[in-house]
Amino acid sequence: MHPRVIANALGAVYAAGGAAMLVPTLYALLTRDGNAVAFAVPSLATLAAGAAVFFLTRSERPYVSGRDVFLIVTLGWVGVAAAGSTPFVLSGLMSPADAFFESMAGFTTTGASTIGVPEEVPPSILLWRSLSQWAGGIGIVLLFVAVAPLVGFGAAQLVSAETADPVPDRLTTRITDTAKILALVYGSLTLGGVVALLLAGMGPFDAVNHALTTVSTG
Repeated sequence: MHPRVIANALGAVYAAGGAAMLVPTLYALLTRDGNAVAFAVPSLATLAAGAAVFFLTRSERPYVSGRDVFLIVTLGWVGVAAAGSTPFVLSGLMSPADAFFESMAGFTTTGASTIGVPEEVPPSILLWRSLSQWAGGIGIVLLFVAVAPLVGFGAAQLVSAETADPVPDRLTTRITDTAKILALVYGSLTLGGVVALLLAGMGPFDAVNHALTTVSTG
């Protein structure tokens, strides 16, 4: 097991999760729905902590084993879901247990929800719920393949998880290019969904939320 590599990867994952929460933070500020602080606090805290860990644990010749990968995936998924549940609690909308369930359901795109009447929920909360589903829809591909080379260890090790040896740069580059293509397709489908819903007469906010959750099958 390589704690430094694990910490470095988790730092990148948590920083990405914190950055994602900036979107509903800004939306809450624009709409003044009263939840800007509920998003800003966990967003900035997660982003700062993740970035600090990432930069403090960088290594020029990192190694990763199968055990490292399992820990990165497990702790990354659970940690992001836990951080993502904080706005639900701080907004006063849910209990910690319900909030974690809601967040995990979003990032795993299971479609389950504790929200009974969406119309009664603040817009920024709905946006975050949709955004978490959208991120989870392609998360395992982009989070642990595209982000992996940025963190510093070979992406092929995340695919096979068999050895603790470095992976050739050419293989890392090829997998990264594939991840970029998948991200482009995913983003294009999302944008196309938004445009189609707008043309069908749906409002901008509803169109964005429906597109995010439809493309991710959440």
